[in-house]
Amino acid sequence: MSLADTDVAAALLLARAADELAALALALDPAAALPVVISGSVGRQLQLRLPAGLLARCVAAAGDATQGAKLLLRESTAAVRP
Repeated sequence: MSLADTDVAAALLLARAADELAALALALDPAAALPVVISGSVGRQLQLRLPAGLLARCVAAAGDATQGAKLLLRESTAAVRP
């Protein structure tokens, strides 16, 4: 059980955050073609409140933040090499 189950203000705050997250996903990927990763304890709370179309695109993270940073670094340096 979360606080949002009993606190109207908390429920409204999470609903608004989920709406903002959905708007952000739409702005970044208007075609809704890419998978979406939402992580963390707040992310788990927001996933419960996402529109069905966005929820269907949610996937588990392929790694952690450090692994992602290393991947981005490798890709960016590979693009610079002749």
